[in-house]
Amino acid sequence: MNLAINFLGKQIQSPLILASGPLSHNGEAIVRAYEAGYGAVVTKTISAVAAKNPFPHLINNGRSLFNCEKWSDISYKQWISKEIPFAKKQGAVVIASIGLSPADVELLAQPLANSGADFIELVSYRSENIVAMVKEAVTKVKIPVIAKVSFNWPDCAAISNRCLKAGAAAISAIDSVGPGLRIDIRSGKPFLGSADGRGWISGEAIKPLALHCVAEISSLAPRAVIIGVGGISNAEDVVEMLLAGASVAGLCSLPIKKSLESTPKLLADLSQLLDQLGYDSPASVKKVCLAHDNKEKYFAEGKIRVCNETCTACNLCLKLCPYEAIHVKNDNYEILHPKCHLCGYCISICPVQALSLGE
Repeated sequence: MNLAINFLGKQIQSPLILASGPLSHNGEAIVRAYEAGYGAVVTKTISAVAAKNPFPHLINNGRSLFNCEKWSDISYKQWISKEIPFAKKQGAVVIASIGLSPADVELLAQPLANSGADFIELVSYRSENIVAMVKEAVTKVKIPVIAKVSFNWPDCAAISNRCLKAGAAAISAIDSVGPGLRIDIRSGKPFLGSADGRGWISGEAIKPLALHCVAEISSLAPRAVIIGVGGISNAEDVVEMLLAGASVAGLCSLPIKKSLESTPKLLADLSQLLDQLGYDSPASVKKVCLAHDNKEKYFAEGKIRVCNETCTACNLCLKLCPYEAIHVKNDNYEILHPKCHLCGYCISICPVQALSLGE
């Protein structure tokens, strides 16, 4: 399947966007990501003053990441004169990330656009700044402006809608979530080098939060172009993000944890999965989930069913059912319906989909 997609009027090679982070720290890094298969690459956030990041500022956190990273430690002048022009000369599609205030936008938007950036993405740690940043940006540049929103804000869907009305061409949802804390039990000190040891969570742990925000934004603004960012670990996650209403999928933690070498396989898996599910393109997936009304299915009386022909006797359901509602009789797995509370946990952990909810 051809995974190329139209994004804000520009044809890009795939629906994967490398979100702002360590893997886009300069022009050469952007080119590596683009050559790996990303449709577009977001620069590390560029601000008026280059960041001085604490040590350490990025650690592994199980299947997620934990960081107190600030923004780019390269000066904006170097981004404008060297990094973005280099990436563009090598053919990359570049989204220049600007933060963190309207003053930064006033200073940087037009020079970054003039340096060759295809799009501008605006980042703020404060919800009250982002709409003003959009208003400032659209007066400075002719290229599309993207507003990045955060789950930490009181109503990211309402704020997204305000950004769209202010002139944003798209929304990126969501940023990393926090603050959080990790402590080294041997030293008693926080793992991260920030002043208070606090940091922000990204990766698999935040996927449900990202999906919620994407779906809320899409419900409030059905025509919105959305970059769905947060917790994507495989092709199934990409499809899930598109189903929620995203137009393209943003990744950051996965390529950090598995390297950019994981990207070609992810794209191959995505192509195969879309074909298996009956979609003819990534664009055809968007918002399918929002057309469903789950009330009739999930509020009707039902029973968990076991398909013993499919079952591989791995015993996960038997061991992990919280209500001890599964047993084995004559080598067949059965549900003890008086004990079953229809929580659905067994269905979610079955590796071969031998369990299902029946009416």
